[in-house]
Amino acid sequence: MALVVVAKYPTPYKSKTRLAAALGGSETHLLAKALLFDTVSTFAGLTVAKDGRTNGISKYVLFAPRSAGGDMRSLVNEAGGEDWTLLPMVEADGLMSSQLTVKLQDGLARVRAIVGEGCAVAFVGMDSPTLTAEEVSHSLEVAGGAVGRGYIKPAKDNGYVLITLPGGVDGSVFEGVRWSCDATFFSQMRRLCDFGVRVEVGEVGFDIDEVEDLEELCQILKDDEQGKKFKLSKCREELQKYAKVKRDLRLAKERASWMLGGMAVIGIFLGYIGAK
Repeated sequence: MALVVVAKYPTPYKSKTRLAAALGGSETHLLAKALLFDTVSTFAGLTVAKDGRTNGISKYVLFAPRSAGGDMRSLVNEAGGEDWTLLPMVEADGLMSSQLTVKLQDGLARVRAIVGEGCAVAFVGMDSPTLTAEEVSHSLEVAGGAVGRGYIKPAKDNGYVLITLPGGVDGSVFEGVRWSCDATFFSQMRRLCDFGVRVEVGEVGFDIDEVEDLEELCQILKDDEQGKKFKLSKCREELQKYAKVKRDLRLAKERASWMLGGMAVIGIFLGYIGAK
């Protein structure tokens, strides 16, 4: 069994561009690195129980750009993934939607060439911090069982944050999937059905693409202040900075409003004096 984290190494002003418009390129870059770090950290100790035994999982990062291999190795090691294997993506660097099918197909083939053609493989992104090791482990148990069902966890934006393929399902299952749109989840489900794969669907999750997603994560971590469910140490650090920036902006707006209000009162008063 294997886990593959699909990741783009964070680059200032090029990572999470929809968030960068609100947070700034530098802050978004640090948040993206925190998301990747915590993803590796969350799954570093991933195991699966099978036949009464605890089995280790082969772990990989399928990454772009290829030139970031050294930096990616350092980050993954720091997060506890010293035994993880790094697989640079094929063809052009990046994660453009038009290229994603080919990249996932190639990643699946390379992982199975190492682990075994019949192994179950789970794919996750680097930006779904509330995806737990327990759920990924369960998905691999489902896919690696005697029946060999698939597992998919949909996202609120109609994509998905986890897909686990049983042995016997090859990379052509990604052909025809409409990436980065409202049809991603449903087109992937259709392809799984085309293969005759029975699929267990997890609860709806989310990934961090918009400011609203960040706000939701802030609330989740606030409710889980002691880190009993989500450790996410790096994300918590960056979100504390985000909360401070929000407070500072709110106070600045309030001060500006008070000043404008005061100036308006003074203007009215001076106008009244002038009329006298």
